[in-house]
Order: sequence, then C-alpha cells, then structure tokens
Amino acid sequence: MERLPRAGRRGPVPDWPLVDDVKLTAQLNRAKADRKTLLRDLGDPDLDARKRAAANRKLGTVVETIDVLTVTLRHQRKLERDLWRQLWKTPQAVMWERGHCADFEVAQYVRLTIRGQLGDLDSTKEARQWSDRLGLNAQSMTRLRWEVEPLSDAAPATSAQPGERPAGGSRARFGHVRLVGPTDGGGDAVAGT
Repeated sequence: MERLPRAGRRGPVPDWPLVDDVKLTAQLNRAKADRKTLLRDLGDPDLDARKRAAANRKLGTVVETIDVLTVTLRHQRKLERDLWRQLWKTPQAVMWERGHCADFEVAQYVRLTIRGQLGDLDSTKEARQWSDRLGLNAQSMTRLRWEVEPLSDAAPATSAQPGERPAGGSRARFGHVRLVGPTDGGGDAVAGT
C-alpha cells in the first residue's frame, strides 16, 4: 500500500485548467442576442399592438433567462474554484501530483460535481465515476492501493515527505504482536496479542 500523508498535499494549488462552462456560456450568448433582436423589434413604430405585447412577454422571459444564466455561471465559477482548492490539499492530491492523473482529470471531476450540485443528475452520476478514478472514496483507495497514514503514525507538520513511511519501521507498528507457536494439535503459528 502507498501511504499518503494525513496532513494532505502541501504547496501551491495548480491553476484552474478549464474555460467557463461552454454550454451555459453559449446559452447566455444566445439569450443576449435574442434580447438585442427583441429590443430592436420593439423600437419599430409600425409594430402592431398584438405583436408588441407578444414581443414584450418574450423579452421578459429572455431577460429572466439571462439573469439565471449569469448568476448560475458566477456561482459555478466560485464553487469550482473552492472545490478545486480543497481537493488539492487532500492526501490523494499527493498521488495526483506524482502523475497518477492530469490536472484536467481533477478539474473535470470538479466541473461535474458542481453541475450536479446545481441540479444536473447526469453530471452527478458521471462525477461519481470520476471520484473512483481519483481515489476519492474508500473503495477506490483500496483498489489503487492507497492508504492515509493512521493517526498514531501521523508525522508532525514539518517532518515527513509525501508517501514516506513514519520513523520506527515495523517494530514500532507491530511491537505489540507476539507469535504463538503450534499447540499439541500441530497447527500453524498464529499471531496473538
């Protein structure tokens, strides 16, 4: 098993590698173009009352869409950056930095997780799969053969390097275990405490 430092990864957080959510940005740009067209149409003095009322209703919907998309993008950016910074301080980030995965893979997990938090169920499902690849749950850590150093072995904040075993070796960790020899039944030796 690769032992990861309980204190997590130290050092600067990598730069966020993704552009803003392309789908939301495209929807926002489209809504802004629709608003511009509707405002131009409403400026036409020859527009009859029925068409003017319909354009005003549509304009209200478009303005609401612009507001929702603007706020969603702003919150998404903030949530992504916050989760990004948190993840790069975890014990697993030590392995990511060693080349287990690229920054882009971690960023993709972050994007999908935040989309899920904002209500996209498909993104939630995909984020769960990415969490397995990144070692972000107990089962995937076992599969990747990673373990976080136990509390009793946790090194002081300034001593151990990432992945380094604590001082003392196996005697310090297993000194309380004693071997018991075979009994009169001729069985194998077993460990006892």
